[in-house]
Amino acid sequence: MNRSYKIIIAAIVLAATCVCMFLFAHDYNMVFWVNLIFATLAVVCASLVTIFIAAEEKKVLGMSLSVYAMAYLVIALYCAFRFVFIPDILVKKVALIHVIIFAVFLVVFMLGKAENEFISAQQEVRGREIANFKFTLETMKNAMNKVSFDAPYKKTIEHAYDALASGQTASNPSVEDVEKNILEAIGTLDSALDSKNEEEISNACKTIEKLAAERKAKLSVKANF
Repeated sequence: MNRSYKIIIAAIVLAATCVCMFLFAHDYNMVFWVNLIFATLAVVCASLVTIFIAAEEKKVLGMSLSVYAMAYLVIALYCAFRFVFIPDILVKKVALIHVIIFAVFLVVFMLGKAENEFISAQQEVRGREIANFKFTLETMKNAMNKVSFDAPYKKTIEHAYDALASGQTASNPSVEDVEKNILEAIGTLDSALDSKNEEEISNACKTIEKLAAERKAKLSVKANF
């Protein structure tokens, strides 16, 4: 549903709630005003969550926050209209019940916000880690592209690339130093390819293979925990 329609519906629900409260109340005493305030608060909070936050697919325990917002709205409105018809009910009791209902909803909302922020942060970190090692692989691939088909060291370089590519794409802070050394080794290989120094090319490839094996070992140990 379009956001503008949701805003119109929210405004209608808010207006209907206020009108009904005034029509059904027997006395405009403190109990009435407390119920009116919390009923209005419930409509406003539920509307804000449904219109502006539910669209971001924020969830708690597998359910959208809009579900919890609607549950809070129904419970708060039920209590508000119920208490209006109870004579001689204590204002403090009414206020306490409404505050408890609102507090429960607020806790659920904060949990949902924290959970989704954590998930977003993890996804961002994972995406950055994957992108970082993809850059390493692309750098190695660019170096390979310099090698002619009949070059005597072509197989050596391909073997070094395979050693890198066979490892997991996802990275980890524990292998950050190894990946930095891998990039430096690829830079050395790239320079050796420019000068066509076979000994330096061979040494650079051996270094890359050794570092690739070290990276795999560290990541496999990390995965076990």
